[in-house]
Amino acid sequence: MKQVKINDKKKRFGRGLSSKGFYIALAICLVGSGIMAFVAVDRTLSGIEDMNSGSSSLSQQEPSSSSQVGAVTDKPAGSSSSSSNTEQQSSSQSSSSASESTAAATVVYSLPVSGEIMNAYSAGELVKSLTLGDWRTHDGVDIKADAGTEVHPAGAGTVKKVYSDTMWGNCVEIEHADGLISVYCSLSEPTVQVGQAVDTGTVIGTVTDSAAAEVLEASHLHFGMKQDGNWIDPMSKISD
Repeated sequence: MKQVKINDKKKRFGRGLSSKGFYIALAICLVGSGIMAFVAVDRTLSGIEDMNSGSSSLSQQEPSSSSQVGAVTDKPAGSSSSSSNTEQQSSSQSSSSASESTAAATVVYSLPVSGEIMNAYSAGELVKSLTLGDWRTHDGVDIKADAGTEVHPAGAGTVKKVYSDTMWGNCVEIEHADGLISVYCSLSEPTVQVGQAVDTGTVIGTVTDSAAAEVLEASHLHFGMKQDGNWIDPMSKISD
């Protein structure tokens, strides 16, 4: 009987050990699964952090990369300075040309003969003609001068016309650099020709009474000026 009891105890002890072994193995499996899950989660989180870190790095690098795309890499050294020098030279040349043009267009005018102004420019107003007895505009000035007095250009220029008019006698027109045209009437036979360059020292003719429109006036030179085809007061251009 005692032997039977002992055997029963051994069997119950063995079953107890078997049950405890099962639970121990189960616990070990659960712990192992937890560790594996933790490791997997940790790796996943690390991967995500690495991806975020890489994305942030790329975002920081993109502006630099983008700016390099538009950068000029094959520009010769010193080209900017060369371009600046070229612009300065061009500007200097333009200023020089402008100064030369201004100087060329500046004409100093003086009276073609020395004398008293007998009849002034009428500025479009009608005045009584002593010779013709009617009212008309006086589109120039009459400068008193003896017959035979030499007539000089009022300023440097080029002879534009030489002609004879039934009312104004022998006439010469001179074109000046500033665009003005000076007109000289009641001359003797002109001593210049079309296209000739003249200055204030050139003699273009002498004073006569060849102007029929003013033949009853005292001996004089009829002198006028045109600007853009219109008569102007020549005295407004005289500097002396």
